[in-house]
Amino acid sequence: MESGQQIATFAIMLATGASIGLFFDFYRVIYKLLRPRPAIIYVTDLLFWLCATAFTFAALIMSNWGELRAYVFFGLFGGAILYFKLVSGLARIILLRLFRGIHFIVLWFNHLLWIAVFRPIAFIIRFVLRPFVFTQKRAVGLWKEHLKKPPDEKIPPNQ
Repeated sequence: MESGQQIATFAIMLATGASIGLFFDFYRVIYKLLRPRPAIIYVTDLLFWLCATAFTFAALIMSNWGELRAYVFFGLFGGAILYFKLVSGLARIILLRLFRGIHFIVLWFNHLLWIAVFRPIAFIIRFVLRPFVFTQKRAVGLWKEHLKKPPDEKIPPNQ
């Protein structure tokens, strides 16, 4: 293999290692925000590593037809180490703010939807059902009075 091809493959593996690091930070931020259960964590960890393996395999196939050499591993680990040392902290802050912003927008839209759609529908339903609720409460009150025990005639009432 030519040295130019090896340098290109090494650069692609550096980028692949850094990309997997970014994807890992993405996963870490989602994990921090959602706090999933342990069973979910096991499944998502497995999915993460399967995706990372497939991504690495695809990059390796496209760069040098899948030849495994020492510089491929140095490139992968070097890219990941450079990413985590130089960019990871800033990337996590940006991702966290981005997800919190998206969460705020979703909550705001949910609130707007509640005010614009569900409150008027609830008001109309309460307005339509008001006579029935009044009748039901009155009937229950009369029924409870009807079921009261009559006072015992042997005991004179207190005066």
